Amino acid sequence: MVILFAEKSKPADIAKAKKILEKAEVDFIFQKSGKNSAFVLPASLSQKKIEEIKKLVKVEVIFLNEKQPFLSSLRYIEKRKKIKILNWKWEEDLLFFAVGPCAVENEKVLETIAKTAKKCGAKILRGGSFKPRTSPYSFQGLGEKGLKIHRKICDKFELFMMSEVLDRSDLPLVSSYSDIIQIGSRNMQNFPLLKAAGKLNKPVLLKRNFGSTREEFLLAAEYILSEGNDKVILCERGVRVFNPAAKNVFDPASLQKFKEETWLPVVVDPSHSAGDFRYVGTIAKSAIVAGADGLMIEIHPEPQKAFSDDQQALTLSDFEKLVAELKKICQAVEKRIE
Repeated sequence: MVILFAEKSKPADIAKAKKILEKAEVDFIFQKSGKNSAFVLPASLSQKKIEEIKKLVKVEVIFLNEKQPFLSSLRYIEKRKKIKILNWKWEEDLLFFAVGPCAVENEKVLETIAKTAKKCGAKILRGGSFKPRTSPYSFQGLGEKGLKIHRKICDKFELFMMSEVLDRSDLPLVSSYSDIIQIGSRNMQNFPLLKAAGKLNKPVLLKRNFGSTREEFLLAAEYILSEGNDKVILCERGVRVFNPAAKNVFDPASLQKFKEETWLPVVVDPSHSAGDFRYVGTIAKSAIVAGADGLMIEIHPEPQKAFSDDQQALTLSDFEKLVAELKKICQAVEKRIE
């Protein structure tokens, strides 16, 4: 339930309404929504309590439609927020640029990748130490050893660290090392994990599940937002359809639709969309033209030797060529890569 107050509601009256909920021991979040204020509640409130609140402060509307995104919606939060990652404020015209291997393998390989990432203007070094794999016999990641390597290399090259978390029990460990928490496609609707991530005071990148609708994706993000963490970044990585040329289908129109519906930044992962290094560049370019706020690209010094996702990783030289091409496109759409 969401209780949206009228635009000219007095702060003193809203404070009194807060006390009604606190006295009733009702969990809620106070949210500024454009020029309005709102209470966001995980469950419905009794009509009696609603009437008590209405006597104190003018209520503009009460949302009972649980399938309608609210906290992520541009209808109620008019201005796009700027997400701050440590001491770096991500400006709207700057492309969120995260590159790296699918998985952290060893220090030597990651350092080689970091050098290229830094040279090409990337701010974030991605890489998984806990890997969700289709087969239980595939490489599952180095665990905390990988996190330590990742942190060391990021500190050396002054890059932000982004690492994936698979389970709520691993969240404290991963967040103690990582600057940005990644929640992968398979965990998009892992609601206990989303709620736990919502209690963090650091950015969370949430990937769209390959079988989800736009509404399901936004409502998954609401789980994080409703716990108080507004540093949410959406990542579009394509959806699975019948007989695609690529691994998943990236829909530029869907990206534009997201930009019309939500103030949350939307980045694109062309590597997982393509599933093949030959198509990564095409998807990356189309994403920028369609209005993507950033890109996540997998690279590796020797993709054929990568522990995972070898077919979709770009070589370092191919990545450098792609970045040169992307910079030209960025100029045309008033974006930039540092």
